[in-house]
Amino acid sequence: MKKFMIFCTCFMFSFLITHTSLKMHAEEDIIKKNLMTITDNVEVKRGATMNYPTVFTLKKGTRVYVRDTFAGSDGSKWVSVVTHGYKSGWALLEKFEVPPPEAGRKAFITDQVDIRRGAHWGYEPVASLQKGMIVTQADTFMTFSGQLWHKVDTGRKQGWLESQYFQNYMDYYGKGSISVKNGVIRKGASTDYSVKAALSQGTEVNTFVKFLNSRSEIWYHVKTPQGVYGWIKSSEVSVRPY
Repeated sequence: MKKFMIFCTCFMFSFLITHTSLKMHAEEDIIKKNLMTITDNVEVKRGATMNYPTVFTLKKGTRVYVRDTFAGSDGSKWVSVVTHGYKSGWALLEKFEVPPPEAGRKAFITDQVDIRRGAHWGYEPVASLQKGMIVTQADTFMTFSGQLWHKVDTGRKQGWLESQYFQNYMDYYGKGSISVKNGVIRKGASTDYSVKAALSQGTEVNTFVKFLNSRSEIWYHVKTPQGVYGWIKSSEVSVRPY
């Protein structure tokens, strides 16, 4: 009987060690990967306990890079995170989840840029993209230095570029009517681009894309009655879907 009790004790001890080891490995698997907040006002602390001061908070849906993990004496699980802009600190693991796929969205390239084999400037270029190109997003990754990179597909090549060269847009097929005295059609979706055409009030255009630029301005990609394609600011055109 005594031998049986010793055997049971050893078995349970072995099970607990194995179970704890598996949990630790599972948590270590998220190091150097991305997580995303699942709630608003996630507190990021200076250290891995609630006693440390809060250095900043995160909104729901914020992507972070995981640098390390820590298990507190009270059973709480913490992650050391870096956010866009290289802000860092510790937050409770329960406030995060693995990000859902972000593939399939269309994007507008805001400047001439090389796409690279990996999500860092140290990787070699695989192709050069021209300003104004439309590409398809294939993946997203926050780096250890808080830089947000997107993997894009041109139809011929795939590669990574930093988020500053990338703007999401949505398809918007409809009819538009110029609502100001002189509506200006430009080569790109900001007043920095040169003028391609000027249309008088009431002129109808076809619209294809609704786009939010880096200045939070809404622009439409349009086709004029003369067959000219370009961009017009939303304040200069009244648009209705088909």
